Amino acid sequence: MNRRTYMVAAGSIASALFAGCIDELDNGGDTDTSNTDNGDDTGDGNGTNDTADNDTRDSDPIDAVEAYVRAGENADIDATIEAVHEESPLLPFLEEGETDFDEIDDVEIVDHETIKKDVTAADVLDLQYAETLFQDEDELANALDGEAAVLLDVTFDPEDSFREDTWVVVTEGEEWKMFWATAEPPETPAEQLDPEIIDEDDAVVADIDWDPDIDNPGEWARVTLVDEPGIEADAVRIESTIADSEFEFSGESQTAWSGSWANVNLNEEGDQIVVTAITDNEETVVHRVHYEP
Repeated sequence: MNRRTYMVAAGSIASALFAGCIDELDNGGDTDTSNTDNGDDTGDGNGTNDTADNDTRDSDPIDAVEAYVRAGENADIDATIEAVHEESPLLPFLEEGETDFDEIDDVEIVDHETIKKDVTAADVLDLQYAETLFQDEDELANALDGEAAVLLDVTFDPEDSFREDTWVVVTEGEEWKMFWATAEPPETPAEQLDPEIIDEDDAVVADIDWDPDIDNPGEWARVTLVDEPGIEADAVRIESTIADSEFEFSGESQTAWSGSWANVNLNEEGDQIVVTAITDNEETVVHRVHYEP
């Protein structure tokens, strides 16, 4: 499996800041996030009152998000590690250097809101893709034990395009630290779909198995590329555009991607798989098909 962002495991801003972070975790779920609207909405929506009874602490929850985002903007690995909670499953990947920083400039936090205080392991596991990283609820509960934890909805303005992510922020001593982040799936995936394109000549795509034998939660498809390509390309990218699962294959030759395959996570409400050939930085969609539950 090729190196790829932890897009399946973190929110749109969080994942855009860091590439190649979680290669081996391909068992993400696609669960409902509706339980986060639980009447514990105590934020004022203007970024001034999103604390969790933490007047004695040295920082507020939103400060942890700010520190994480700024570290990514500056490509500062030490600052990134410092901004992440010591029990976060992301920390080992950062410490091992399995991180490439993407280029994002002038990311502004324009709004944030506390959607839940006193967050439990069950609350975290109910978030989209949580099972990708948190496969042991008891271990997650131990990580949160004795700490304050909140869920924040954070709205960003990256390059004039507003995005909203849900962040899990947990205390470490007297400081709030980033623990994890996720993006909610679109409410109407069908509206996100583009017209289908079929690789009728089997130049790139050999097969899509919509029911692969995978012992992981969620919906999956296995995309297999042809052994004998009908085109030459520097790289081939396979992605599910709604669930944001993406893999890219390349090598020294223009057909090094042949015979590759990837298990692609799908949004259970509907999705599309897109296969793109990349040559001299020019991208051509050679196959686009819809997943309908």
